[in-house]
Amino acid sequence: MGSSDDVESNPLQDEMAGRIERESLPRLEPCVSTHVVRRLESRHHGCDGSLLIDSTKDNAAEKDGKPNETVEDEGFEIIDKIKERLEAECKGTVSCADILAFLARDSVAHYGGVHYPVPAGRRDGRISRANDTLDLPPPTFKLGNLTKLFVSKGLSRDDMVALSGAHTIGIAHCSAFSDRLYNFSQMVKADPSLHPTYAAQLRGECPTGSDNEVDMDPPSPLTFDNSYFKSLLVNRGLFTSDQTLMSKHGTATLVKRFAKKPALFKKKFAAAMVKMGSIGVLTGEQGEIQWSTDERGSPESTPLYNYTKKASTDPSMDRNYAAQLRRRCPPRSNNVVPMDPPSPFTFDPSYYRNLLVNRGLFTSDQTLTSTWATAAKVRQLAGNPMLFQRKFAAAMVKMGKIGVLTGRKGEIRRHCRRINRCAVRLEATSCCSTLVCSALLMWRRRERVDLSGLLCLKLYREWERKQVDDPGIGNLD
Repeated sequence: MGSSDDVESNPLQDEMAGRIERESLPRLEPCVSTHVVRRLESRHHGCDGSLLIDSTKDNAAEKDGKPNETVEDEGFEIIDKIKERLEAECKGTVSCADILAFLARDSVAHYGGVHYPVPAGRRDGRISRANDTLDLPPPTFKLGNLTKLFVSKGLSRDDMVALSGAHTIGIAHCSAFSDRLYNFSQMVKADPSLHPTYAAQLRGECPTGSDNEVDMDPPSPLTFDNSYFKSLLVNRGLFTSDQTLMSKHGTATLVKRFAKKPALFKKKFAAAMVKMGSIGVLTGEQGEIQWSTDERGSPESTPLYNYTKKASTDPSMDRNYAAQLRRRCPPRSNNVVPMDPPSPFTFDPSYYRNLLVNRGLFTSDQTLTSTWATAAKVRQLAGNPMLFQRKFAAAMVKMGKIGVLTGRKGEIRRHCRRINRCAVRLEATSCCSTLVCSALLMWRRRERVDLSGLLCLKLYREWERKQVDDPGIGNLD
């Protein structure tokens, strides 16, 4: 993980990019600005401009990840124009990653926050995947999961609370919080931690099944202020991940402090943004400076070797795990490795826990975390062994009923590796089919043959002459 020391400040570069961006800011919608703050910096690959890369037919990029669905195309278009002007003035100097860092700062300042210094010198990453947006905290996260995620990025509890204040501007889709409004549990209709009047207001804006847009901070949706924290004090946090900040004494104390002292909130927010903007930064010979904001190669399908022209290994795979697999599987080898190293001989949810830390062995494994819905199921099963085993058993029963032959369909083989002798396809009763087989065997042994069997045998021979070319007839020898 990078630190702020990894990025060298470049006053000329900062001023040049900042001047052009400030000229464009009046045209930026508030929803674009807040998502610059909340989405562009905190990602799997760090602050490397990967959100700006377009998807291809072979790859869904970050901008098409579900958490970024409220980022308007206009925002990307404005960033494209900023990049074009910068390239015209000084080609190959200002990276897309730096543009995002400057723009996040200037967007905050434009709507009432403080103008903080942003170190420059980042380079652009070459990988962009939609499933990387899963590193963003979902709106359903409770405090424990939120804290764990922020700490894993090198951010403190205070940073987490301050950065959550970015929800003071911008919009959200109803689907991100509708679970708090309808059928919250068997006992209550709405989340009891949500103010009843606010819940009723939200139900009016978000009828069942709709996905409308609502302001995240209704009292001042176009102002970067501490209204967000004041709303939390009266149970008017929009997301579960907002209101959960009041669930513990430590974070609740910070919320109260920020609600009373707007200057303190803005100062802490700026410091946290600088800190977050240094996560996973590419500098020196790492990465590149893109000429436009949509350059990227298509991914190949070899996770360990020659994944792309730019990356040897699939970037969605944990680096340590990839190194371990390369040792076990040198090029052109076909060795055997366990699919679930932590517990290869135990039927448990370890597989799902591996996926949460990018240790899925196959592409078809790790892709389960590539969409919001399947990733939520993975997290659920990873934390609940009994639920996993119960769901697995139910799915096995369901799958075991697919294409089943019963009644007069099929047969019961005497030997599982070959179909029965006398594989009869008569439109007759199963009793007649049995008699045919019996009569045939007796006839071959020159034994006495039951007359009813001979009748069926006659029918069988007539049918056999008509079906002589049918490959489904069993071998009678």
